Amino acid sequence: MAEFRPLQPVATARQLIDELANWTLMLAHVLARGETARAHALLHSVIAPQQLQLCRLLRDSTAHWLTPSGALEQDLPTADRDRYTATTAAARQHDVRTAACNSWRWSRDLTTPGWGHPEPSGSPSRAVLRP
Repeated sequence: MAEFRPLQPVATARQLIDELANWTLMLAHVLARGETARAHALLHSVIAPQQLQLCRLLRDSTAHWLTPSGALEQDLPTADRDRYTATTAAARQHDVRTAACNSWRWSRDLTTPGWGHPEPSGSPSRAVLRP
C-alpha cells in the first residue's frame, strides 16, 4: 500500500472536493447550533484527512494515502504543514470557529488548481463560519 497512487486524480479530486464542501457545510451548521465538541471532532476526524488527501494528490505525494497525516513533516512542504496546523484547535468555541474558517479557506485554495470542478457558488465562511 505504500506505493498506492490514485488511478484517476481528477475523479479523486472531484470526489474529495464534493465531500469537503458537504462536511464543511455540516460543520457550519453544527457550530451554529453551539455544538463545539462535535464541531471539533468533525473538523479533525473527517475534514482534515480529506484536506490532507487532496493536498497529497496535488503534491504527488500519495504514499501515505490511507493515513494522510503519516510522515506529513517529511512529505509535504512547510507551507502546507502550516496551513494544516492553522486548521487545528483546542475544543474551545472561539478556537474551533477560527480553525473552521482557516479550514474552509484552505479547502477553497486546494480546489483552485483546476481539477475540472466548478468553484462553489456560496461560501459558508461568509454565512456562518466567523471566528
